[in-house]
Amino acid sequence: GESIYGKYFKDESFAISHDREGLIGMANEGRPNTNSSHFYITLGACPWLDHKNVVFGELIDGQETLNSVSYTHLRAHETPEHLVCRLLLEKKKYTNSIQVYSTKMQ
Repeated sequence: GESIYGKYFKDESFAISHDREGLIGMANEGRPNTNSSHFYITLGACPWLDHKNVVFGELIDGQETLNSVSYTHLRAHETPEHLVCRLLLEKKKYTNSIQVYSTKMQ
């Protein structure tokens, strides 16, 4: 995908460590300032991502859903995206469950 800033945008800050589950960060292409529209949610501490990927938020609700995703096996020919949609539909539970950190652009 492409973000509202174009194909890539700059890293904001590496101040927050990947020290626990439920953190939301920007995925990049493995080099500085290559963020786009992809993100991830940590399932535990990921120190190898520190100073390489930016954490911009934290899950504040929906831990049950995150646990369901992390402990549920994919069905044959199912992608991770299909799994998340299937679990949400099965639970019929939609929550406002993301807290975005305010960080200053570098």
